Amino acid sequence: MFNQVEGLNTLHLRPSYFMENTLGMVGLIKQAGIMGSPIKADLSFPVIATKDIAAYASKRLLALDFNGHNVQDLLGSREVTYPEMTKVYGAAIGKPDLSYVEFAPADFKHAMVNQMGSSESVADNLNEFIKVMNEGKAMANAKRDKESTTPTGIEEFAHTFQYVYNM
Repeated sequence: MFNQVEGLNTLHLRPSYFMENTLGMVGLIKQAGIMGSPIKADLSFPVIATKDIAAYASKRLLALDFNGHNVQDLLGSREVTYPEMTKVYGAAIGKPDLSYVEFAPADFKHAMVNQMGSSESVADNLNEFIKVMNEGKAMANAKRDKESTTPTGIEEFAHTFQYVYNM
């Protein structure tokens, strides 16, 4: 819609998977002693801290260095797998043996609806997003370069994870 406004310069940010999404697993760790989701254990994907998105947006808004209609992918510091995140976060919370378990989408939906109070449509939409991720289509056209790479890695974010875990 913004692109249809005559004379308006736009910059659409397209960030990858938020590191903050992992904070939703704190309850699972405390209850079951694992991290888990339907995301494939061997899937390596870009993750980004939301503070890096805000910093990038602020920098570009202050500079106003874009004309026309632009898109900028934001991919975090690197690609990681959930088992890699689990190892780093587990060490940060004093559980170095924490493991990642890949759930069936139906089991994930059941837990979201019956244990977390989610609606069926929210659970279905999340499972659809995860399916797209697992197929490697979520950021398929994104190109990693200096501009799309942001500074915060999972090792730094582990401090946030630890803080939330200990609340």
